Amino acid sequence: MNRNENLTRIFSEAGAVHGYDDVKADFTPFRDFKVKWMRSYKWINFDVSDYMMEADERILSSVADTLYRKIRNLDGSYYSKEVCDWLTSDGFVEMNQDKYVRRCRGFSLSPKGRNHDLSESYARLVDQGLVEEDPMIRLGWLPSCRSRSVGHSSVLMKVVSIYDNLDASSISDDLMDYCLFSQLCHVGMGFNRTGKQRNAEYDAALNMHPNRDAMEEELMRLCLSVG
Repeated sequence: MNRNENLTRIFSEAGAVHGYDDVKADFTPFRDFKVKWMRSYKWINFDVSDYMMEADERILSSVADTLYRKIRNLDGSYYSKEVCDWLTSDGFVEMNQDKYVRRCRGFSLSPKGRNHDLSESYARLVDQGLVEEDPMIRLGWLPSCRSRSVGHSSVLMKVVSIYDNLDASSISDDLMDYCLFSQLCHVGMGFNRTGKQRNAEYDAALNMHPNRDAMEEELMRLCLSVG
């Protein structure tokens, strides 16, 4: 039995409990960790992130049950503690971080840019006590896009990216450090088990930066936002 056949079996067993007798499930190479589905009254097809390929059957069964509960708007539609512990483990990062980075088109091989070095910014933030050093954090640059955001972060993969339009001599080290800090705050908040907005928690994290107001004003002048 191959991986997709085994996944279909696991999701079929969970589906039978929730009224689905025609189930198909495949591992799919999404860039981000997610699950998609299409369904009718009796059949359902799942595309499950292939970042879960190494999960054991107990984890996959729990994920399947949670998804069916979510689809049916039942209680218990959040991932279990066991699933969350697995998703946020060092082992999960070790298995999947490189794969994730390869799927981030244009992600730089080095944190060092033309004018700024993200590893130096990170070291300054650690020295100031604004973030706790994490050897698993991976820093890099992404090609700039039309978004006003300064960067992007993956909480599960512990990858933090800054858009390379900020890699300019006109951008001060202080502002660069704040931009990186803003993305590290997302990672520091951890996996969002409920999926609910956490704007207040993020705002409180940003308030830890002593020069937040000045940095936000500078970003506004540049028509940028920490997002």
